[in-house]
Amino acid sequence: EWYRSGITAGNRQLDVSSVDKILISMGDIQRQFDANDWLVKAVTAEQIRAAKRDNLKAGIVTAQETDGLGKNLELLEAMYNFGLRVLQLTYNNQNYIASGCAEEANGGVSKFGMRFISKMNELGIIVDTSHCGKQTTLDACRLSTAPVIASHTGVENIYPHMRCKSDEEFKAIAA
Repeated sequence: EWYRSGITAGNRQLDVSSVDKILISMGDIQRQFDANDWLVKAVTAEQIRAAKRDNLKAGIVTAQETDGLGKNLELLEAMYNFGLRVLQLTYNNQNYIASGCAEEANGGVSKFGMRFISKMNELGIIVDTSHCGKQTTLDACRLSTAPVIASHTGVENIYPHMRCKSDEEFKAIAA
């Protein structure tokens, strides 16, 4: 299906719900890369382009949660060294970093979250706000020195749902 679809790259998602799950999913994902000669672990845009030129498929290591990291920035760096390049700050709920889209308080990015975003920027991990609350998205766009994304979301004005982004959020991401 990868070849019939025309897709050049896809995510290989780490489970970051606990330290145990991080280790298990890192092993599972590496096994996918090792077992499939058509799948290349891409850690740069050039590697995605090269995979396309070579009629291969690029896998981008991503994660939708940060709970298993706690406040351990060294573990974040280890995940980067493994190949993590896109990371959501929250997965719907509140964590040490920020408020998710399911939180009524809409608290935004915490003090630790500021350090976390700075470390993501330093390493080169893309800040993803897909499951983040409105204030978290706005804060991330203000705090990040690199572009911020919402890799999978909807438009609040078209369909009002907690996961959808407002015009204000889209403008902040675009800026």
